[in-house]
Formats: sequence, structure tokens, C-alpha cells
Amino acid sequence: MKKLSKVRRVSRDIAKNPIARAVAQANLRKVVFTYNVKLRMMAHGEVIKDEISDISRYLTLTIVGAGHDKVFEPECRELDSVLHALTRMSDNGFKLDRNEVTDICDAIDVANWITERLTPEAVRFANREIDRMFENAKC
Repeated sequence: MKKLSKVRRVSRDIAKNPIARAVAQANLRKVVFTYNVKLRMMAHGEVIKDEISDISRYLTLTIVGAGHDKVFEPECRELDSVLHALTRMSDNGFKLDRNEVTDICDAIDVANWITERLTPEAVRFANREIDRMFENAKC
């Protein structure tokens, strides 16, 4: 299964080509659908370390990209609240809290909707910033 964190990596050429962008967005919609189904099928308390990491990175990328374009502030507040829920799950041993699944799935859908509307420059900026943040975190 493709990871959410890897899907938004697009080259400058793809970003400028409307057909290639449409294909990349269609691929992302498939990944989002797969994550939504997977999360809804998991049991309460199941360890989902990789999924929490991928979803957190994707939501953060979306928030940073939207901040670059200065758009979608109310929607990003919703994503931020889901990031806090994911942090709580991480602090609890990366165990799935079934009470949060609907909010997480909705946030993934909102993030997908936002990223489809971001400029290619915002997506590239967000990817660079996220990479920089993760590099600094590894130190």
C-alpha cells in the first residue's frame, strides 16, 4: 500500500502538467480511500504506529502548505485538532482509539480536498519544511 506521506512528492514537471497533476490526485484519492477503509476495519487498541506517523505527516504537510498559500484556515484548525488526537494515541503506545476514527478519516478527506487546491509551489514548500522538521527532530 502506498503511504500518504510519499504521495504528495511531485516533480516540478508534473506540477506544471495538468494531466499529470490529475493522475497524481487520482492516485492520492485511492490512497485516502484505502486508509479510510483500513482505519474503520481496525480494532480498538490495535497498534497503528506506521499509520499514525503517515497520517500525522500528511496532515502537517497540508497545514504547512495551506499556510504558505494563506488559505483554508478553518479547515486547518480541524486538522490540527486531529493531530492532537493522534499525539494522544502516540502517547498511549500508538493504540487506536475507535472513538477518534471518524474524525481521523474526515481529517484525511479534508486534507485531500485542501491539497488538491494548493498551488504546486505550496506543496513543494511544505515538503521541504516537513523534511527539514524531521531532519532536525532526528538530531
